[in-house]
Amino acid sequence: TGIWSVALSGLADKLYVLKAKALYGSGVESSERRFTVRAIVAPTLESVKGGDGREIANNSTTPWPNVIMSGRAQGNEKIRVFDGSTLLGTVDVPGSGSWEFPVNRLLSGDHRLRVEALYGSGLPPSATRNFTVKLDLLKPLVPKAYNPPANDRLRMSDIYYDPYLEVEVPHYKGMDSIHSLKVRWEGRVGYHDGAITPVGPNPGPRRLRIPRLEVIDNIGSSVTVGYSVKENASSETLESQRLTLHIDPQAL
Repeated sequence: TGIWSVALSGLADKLYVLKAKALYGSGVESSERRFTVRAIVAPTLESVKGGDGREIANNSTTPWPNVIMSGRAQGNEKIRVFDGSTLLGTVDVPGSGSWEFPVNRLLSGDHRLRVEALYGSGLPPSATRNFTVKLDLLKPLVPKAYNPPANDRLRMSDIYYDPYLEVEVPHYKGMDSIHSLKVRWEGRVGYHDGAITPVGPNPGPRRLRIPRLEVIDNIGSSVTVGYSVKENASSETLESQRLTLHIDPQAL
């Protein structure tokens, strides 16, 4: 039939120029066929960093719900990013093969990040980075308290004309504009009717209010003060560390 073929194997990554030459007659040569061999690179996840720029080690705990993933993959291809079975997004890998993907608003709890190729056939997914997000909800502050450095005592005379006592939520790591806050106050009688306050734009210290009568009911005793955080409307309620506040007795 005059049809011939030859199998080439073990080709290195480079440009090839192939042609055939007859070993009969005048040794006529075929036209050239040019192609480049490029090894298919399986995607890797090499780094996951928190909001402070530090690496989040595998099987560790971080207070940062916003992380940056990075790794290597085939240049000019696409990869998919997963948290467990949840698809987080697709990355267009630049020609260099180095990719980066920010992941924001991870809820508190366990996470399993990995990437998979949208190219090639049968390429394995990257290694999985397992970690737990746990917000570091620091103790609240009471601006009108005294007794530094603890600032854990309160004189009624310092809020005598105030309709409420302010409790300050510190700017905790990972505070987000969509978080909502609620004050916690446990004394002789617990106060559970505080307003739910959104963090709102430009996260930072936020002040919540305890009615003055709740403070009066606890004169001469101690109360525990804290706050709760909800990361979104359907998330679990997270509780802060507590401040024990001693309310001074009033002199007769």
